Amino acid sequence: MQVLLGNYFPESFTQLLDSFSELKDQQIQLISKNPKRSLKRFFRMFNNIKAAGGLVSRDKELLFIHRLGKWDLPKGKLEKKESNKLAAVREVREECGLLKKPKIVEKITNTYHAYEVDGVSYLKKTAWFLMTYDGLEKPIAQKEEGITSVCWVKPSAIPAKLKKCYPSILDVIGGIS
Repeated sequence: MQVLLGNYFPESFTQLLDSFSELKDQQIQLISKNPKRSLKRFFRMFNNIKAAGGLVSRDKELLFIHRLGKWDLPKGKLEKKESNKLAAVREVREECGLLKKPKIVEKITNTYHAYEVDGVSYLKKTAWFLMTYDGLEKPIAQKEEGITSVCWVKPSAIPAKLKKCYPSILDVIGGIS
């Protein structure tokens, strides 16, 4: 859906979502005569969070986590003065209980995820990296982060997992060459 902003700009993320409540799980494209200004105003509606994560492969299998009823990839917030790469490796190890450090092959993409908690709007920018792992241990879910399962997924089983994941994960997996 395209929306010409004109003189209208929502005061909050909640107001924006309320305007398009019937479009649940749809993408909205906002059009403006001054895109840079409108984008800055849009970003100011949120508390911005930086995160990083990994699409980890081992022998053609991919590492998935299960959290909040969805299949996902390991990721998490950057710590103070931490780089995207260091955070991605740390989060993969923490959330999946990996003993060895995964190796970063390349950056895949950035994704943005907007959400609201207790009336506060957040925009999380996640830097995603393609990684390889050569350890043989069974991954262990970080329960305190709400992760209920971690598993290596064979290529033939990946499509079933993707049917039960967040749309941004499709962008991450589709972004590998």
